[in-house]
Amino acid sequence: MLLLLVSLDLTSHYMHMYAMTTSGSASHKNVDAKQSKILNLYYTNRKVLFGVCLVNELFYVAVYLHSFNFFWLGTVLVFVSAPVWFFKQVANVIQLRAAALIMIKLDAADKSKRKAE
Repeated sequence: MLLLLVSLDLTSHYMHMYAMTTSGSASHKNVDAKQSKILNLYYTNRKVLFGVCLVNELFYVAVYLHSFNFFWLGTVLVFVSAPVWFFKQVANVIQLRAAALIMIKLDAADKSKRKAE
């Protein structure tokens, strides 16, 4: 399950970068609040971006520690980092959906352009 969620993270980020650069954006971090308030907060506020990424990685380390019954530290860290980790997973799904919609619009515009020619 954890590998699936790590794959979601990588896939959503790659699709987002590809969709943003293909649509002409100067950076994949230029997310309009109309597109997604969550992604806008995530990408425009460096403290939020850093904190979410840090705690997300901490969650995976905590799960590893917990699986080996490494003191009580792993269990405590899992529970402390879980809400931010969950936020990151929600942001990944939103990011993947937004990127897919951008790619669909670009493909439809390209198809319409080819028909017109």
